[in-house]
Amino acid sequence: MIEDSPYNLAYKWFLGLNPEDTLPNSSQLSRFRVHRLGANRVEKVLEHVVKQCVEKGLIQSKALIIDSTHTIANAAKDKPLNVLKKAANRLLKAVKKQYSSLYKKLPTFPKLEGTDEEKTKQLLQYLVELNNLLGDKLPDAEGSLLERINIVKQIIEDERLLTNKGISSAVDPDARFGRKSKSRTFYGYKNHIAMTEEEIITAIHVTSGNEDDGKQLQTLVIKTIEQQISINEVHADTAYSGKDNLSFLQTGEIKASIPLNPAVYGTREEDKFQYDKENDEVLCPAGHTNIRKAKTGKTGTGTNSSLTFYFDTNICK
Repeated sequence: MIEDSPYNLAYKWFLGLNPEDTLPNSSQLSRFRVHRLGANRVEKVLEHVVKQCVEKGLIQSKALIIDSTHTIANAAKDKPLNVLKKAANRLLKAVKKQYSSLYKKLPTFPKLEGTDEEKTKQLLQYLVELNNLLGDKLPDAEGSLLERINIVKQIIEDERLLTNKGISSAVDPDARFGRKSKSRTFYGYKNHIAMTEEEIITAIHVTSGNEDDGKQLQTLVIKTIEQQISINEVHADTAYSGKDNLSFLQTGEIKASIPLNPAVYGTREEDKFQYDKENDEVLCPAGHTNIRKAKTGKTGTGTNSSLTFYFDTNICK
């Protein structure tokens, strides 16, 4: 008998299984998520898990960490003509499989002629005609057929398709190009995540890869608050330092620990004074801390007040 690894034994203990039991195949988790649970209910599961964490007192911090990561699409980027061809073929195959008699009555696939641009427009017109016909004949379509009908509808309604800036895949029409850095791109999605300091994820928002990170902050904060979690501070990088986000957090009396983006707010030389957030004090280049602080700035002037930190002049001189 081959002994189980410590990891497998830990999994079995967590699942309430005996050491002699066989672990379920990992593919079952994916089948459960896709076929039994469905994409729309995944977020409900997350909400239920967070609710239990709140009830059990596992969330004590009031700071929220926000960031995003990316997911590569399981599909290749195609030119508009190829997108339309694949979408048409996938739809026709689904109709033929479920409604063979109706398939025989559908308009035949057009003989494409001319340049690629002309062929694309001819095929687009065919898909419009096909989509309208199936909408009338199959109003109660479901399953994979309904999915392919919806994809075709999404493609023909995409105004940017013919400019190579819209849908680029007949399999995954929501995927888009995004940037990991100035020189690196990816094709897929962004997963925007909010997490407590206990590393408990409280909200997830998935967008196409070309969406702006900063625009998702308010959605993530609102979703977290709806989970009955108190927030008094948000930590994020410069992508979230837009004026709308800062105003939103200020209105909710939430402290924004977000560095300002130099491209928007101007640049400055690196400050040699270091701010200690935990103790709310400043360390000078010589290693001495401030002796007091005061809020400065007049109210009603339309400008933000600021904190001024004072040091011992006998030491500093």
